[in-house]
Parts: sequence; C-alpha cells; structure tokens
Amino acid sequence: MDSLFQANLQGSGLMSQPLDVAYGSKVTIKSAIPGAGLLHSHADAYPDGSKQQQITGYTHKDENNDWIVKKVHGQTFGNTSETVEFVKNGDVVRLVHERTTRNLHSHAVPAHVSKREWEVSGYGLDGTYADGNDHWRVEVVEEISRNNPERRLRTLTTRFRLRHIGQNCLLRATGKSLPQWAWRQAEMACDRRITLDDSTLWNIENHVNALLPPAEPGQMRSPFLRNFVRLNLAMARSNNGLIPDKDKYDSLTSAPYEWPIMRLGLRMCGWGDKDVKFWLTGNPVVWLVSTLATVVLGPIQMLYYVVRRQRGLSDFARFSEWETHLYVCGILWGGWALHYLPFFLMGRVTYLHHYFPAVYFAAMYLAYFIEWTGRRMTGSGTARSTVALMLVLGIAAIGNFLYFAPFTFGFDYPAKELAGRKWFSTWNIYDEAK
Repeated sequence: MDSLFQANLQGSGLMSQPLDVAYGSKVTIKSAIPGAGLLHSHADAYPDGSKQQQITGYTHKDENNDWIVKKVHGQTFGNTSETVEFVKNGDVVRLVHERTTRNLHSHAVPAHVSKREWEVSGYGLDGTYADGNDHWRVEVVEEISRNNPERRLRTLTTRFRLRHIGQNCLLRATGKSLPQWAWRQAEMACDRRITLDDSTLWNIENHVNALLPPAEPGQMRSPFLRNFVRLNLAMARSNNGLIPDKDKYDSLTSAPYEWPIMRLGLRMCGWGDKDVKFWLTGNPVVWLVSTLATVVLGPIQMLYYVVRRQRGLSDFARFSEWETHLYVCGILWGGWALHYLPFFLMGRVTYLHHYFPAVYFAAMYLAYFIEWTGRRMTGSGTARSTVALMLVLGIAAIGNFLYFAPFTFGFDYPAKELAGRKWFSTWNIYDEAK
C-alpha cells in the first residue's frame, strides 16, 4: 500500500512528522509502483557502464534509504529556528545520500537492464564535485492536502516527479530487478521517453527536520474513497501475482474441479508424528450430496420443467408458484455458480478454501431441492418421506462431523493411525512411505 494509506493506520508513526519539506530535511522517497520500494543506494558500484555507485529501489526500512534535500551546487540555504526555506513546485534541488554523501546523478549512459533509458547513479562527494548532472527539478503532480497555495513539497500528501536538468529525463522505477550484483533490488533509471504514469511518480514517506514542528492532526488524512479504491486495487494485484509454478510440485494447491468431489484435502501445518496437525476438508455428506443436487439433479429437474412448459404442459397450479421457484433457484444456484465457476478462469494458484463460499449456497440449494421435490411428489413439503430424508441426511452429516473431528480440532499422534478415515486414495492424510 502507498505511504499515505499506511500513515492513517492505527499505530503508524508517520503522522507525527513535519508536513512541509525544507532544504536540509532528511527524507525517504517512495515510488508509486507497488514493489519498487524506496529510493536506495549503497557503497557497491555498478560492474560496468559508469561504474559509479548503485542506485536501486529497496522495500525494507534501511538507513541507506535516507536522502538530504539540498540546493544546487554553488547555492546554500540559511535555515535557522526562525527562518526555514521550503521546497516548492519547480525548484531545482540536489539529493545527497546521507550515508555515502554521493549525489543522485544521471548521464547519457544506458541503464543496466532497461537499455533504452539512462543510468541513475551516486556520484561525487557532497561539497567536493560540482557536477550539473546532480540537479533535479521537483514537479508536483498531485496534492491530497488542502491549503497549499505555494505548492510546497509535502510529506505523504504530495505526489511528484523528479526531472533531470541535464538530460531532461524523469527518475523512474522500471519495474524490473537488477542482477545479483545489486542484490536483486529494483532498477531505477532516468526515462528519456518521458513516461507520465505511476512509474515516474514519487512521494516523501519519512521526513526528519529538527527545525520543523509535527503536522497538525488531520493534515495528512486520506479520503475514504481513495483508500477504498487503492486497497482493492492492491489486493487485486497481489491476488493476480500468485501464479502457479508449473516446474514446482505444490501439495497444497488444488484445481477447482477437485473441490466439489472432495478429491483433495489441505494440510494446514507441519506433518511430523508429534506435531499437532490439522487437515482441511469438507463434510462428505454435505459436500457430495449437495454437489449431486447442484451439478446434476437440479439442472435436470429445471430442464424438465422448462421443456414441459414450452410444450404447453403446466405442472404448477399458479404462475406465481413457477416464478417463486425460478427466483429461489436463481438465488441459490446462481450464488453457487458465481462463487465457484470464476475460479476456472483465474490464472492464480487456487486452494480448497476458495470453495467455502460456494458450498454454503450448494447446501442451501440441496435443502430447497429436497423440500421442493417432496412437495411436487406428495403435495406437501412436510410429508413424512421428505422429513425422514432430511433427518437421515442431518444425522449422517453430524456423524460425519464427529468421525472426521480429529482433522478439524487437531491431533498429535501419527497420521497413519487415521488410515481408516482415508476415504479416497487421493487424500494425503499420511505419507505412504512412513
């Protein structure tokens, strides 16, 4: 999630920072691209190209993420307790890596993975080399907070771009990873194609300046709708990123077609003989009978009634009775289908628990199917045969629950002792080799 969303979470310390960024402030700069992390540098140099200090993106908190905002070479700032000079939209600044004192730098050298873009490096020692390629213009793109007529650069609430003065390119998180010589960290480059998307957007996440007071309550608030949209987009990206590896066997995953027929269960923890073990599965009576009703009998029954109505044969005393039947079946069968069938279209990894929402609709459809069938056959939904069938299924379901209770509540003895409960050869309750 982005910095502003995290700042509004309970327990976050980001809300107590100064709001407006000034020259001399120590900051961390975060990319708007998920997974690109914070602008980072370390003492290691690029193995080729300029062979200058590496600039990367790093997703963890680290002192190597800290940068000092300074004026361009040849200019100074005179911050005191009474006068502070703030960074504004359009200002040309220099970013100095605090630990190594190198300047954020770019030049006409190809980047190391994205060859069409320019390399970004750490160059020179602060106050020693005056190179114009260390200068960047701050371009404010979006401001969440109100009352910012001077368009100051602000912590968390400002999204901005950094345009290199010499090359007229934008600091960009490419979305690619550097090789092992850069610890597989995210690649940063200077985009000469001027891509105006999230890859060139940044925000100040951490801000330290002893001369500035903390932000007032409410100044870093994020609108609810914005949080709602961004959270769901982040969850969707994370969900879509769970792609199965076909070259790697995974005993935990399962295919959607396997869920209704209980072909596989799911080990929830370590499986040592003395470990407390939990094995996720369904109630065979509920799952298998509801699958029979939902997948086979229900559609056949509905097709039978539809064909008879098209031929002018009426099985219902009133049209409203037929409408009610269609409505209930549409809700229950449709709920099952909408919660189950989309998994066949997903490219992400799937697990048994993904079927849980659908199985509730299937169980309710089973109960309605039995009651409806009994009413059509006997004229009453409470006929003895219907009630007897429901009692038998109910007792069988309770018996199944008790029989498979060790899987639900856990057991701390060898799984082989539960071999009798392995109803299907595909169930991985115990390892055959043991």
